[in-house]
Amino acid sequence: PRSTRKDDAMLTDPACPTGFVGLRIGKVDSRKVTDYHGMRYDGQYWHYIDKWLLALARVGRVEDGIRIAKSVFPYFFDGVSIRWKLSVDATPLPERTSYPNDDTLVALIVFSILENARTSNDMPSLTEEIRLLRTSLQGYRPRVTDGPLGWGLEAMYDQFLKDHPRQTAL
Repeated sequence: PRSTRKDDAMLTDPACPTGFVGLRIGKVDSRKVTDYHGMRYDGQYWHYIDKWLLALARVGRVEDGIRIAKSVFPYFFDGVSIRWKLSVDATPLPERTSYPNDDTLVALIVFSILENARTSNDMPSLTEEIRLLRTSLQGYRPRVTDGPLGWGLEAMYDQFLKDHPRQTAL
């Protein structure tokens, strides 16, 4: 069933600065369960949320970033990796990966940046989320895409990895 752009499908979270769990990307069409490939219906994409979290850290809105991160983490993290997409209401898509992916690495990077920028013990902490991400990344192997759109992101991720394992392949 199609609906108009309304936030009433989103889960509420009064601790999050938006009042909701996560961030929508703002497509016009929405429904409770999004389409698998994500081209038609609105959803929550980790790829966009991580950029918002980094931007909030960089402009000094660290607590807002931490609160959004804490709000979405239980929905995006499946115990092995970060899911690439959720429905607007934070329902996960049925597929799961059996290995830690680049989104998991980016979550660790951005959460660490937010945690390191935390200026007060009164702010929430991402220590537990960072611990879970580090544990899940123990089997992480950097992969290199054959598509030029992914090269820039992979080069960005590689700067945070010891010995820059993708550098030669990129």
